[in-house]
Amino acid sequence: MLPDGIYVQWDWLSVGESSGAGFSESRVIKALENAGFINISLTQPFEIEGSNGNMPVLMAVAKNQ
Repeated sequence: MLPDGIYVQWDWLSVGESSGAGFSESRVIKALENAGFINISLTQPFEIEGSNGNMPVLMAVAKNQ
């Protein structure tokens, strides 16, 4: 990792921990904290309409120490 680097992750937002697709907000935050990232920010910028309903998109941004 580069010092002062920025990490950006786009993924499907899972509604629960046991959902088959995507990641929950708590899972992403825990993984980024365990990797040593700081200033973690999560947003749901948009949804994509699929055949099984809307699929929310998760965007995570974090800073490397």
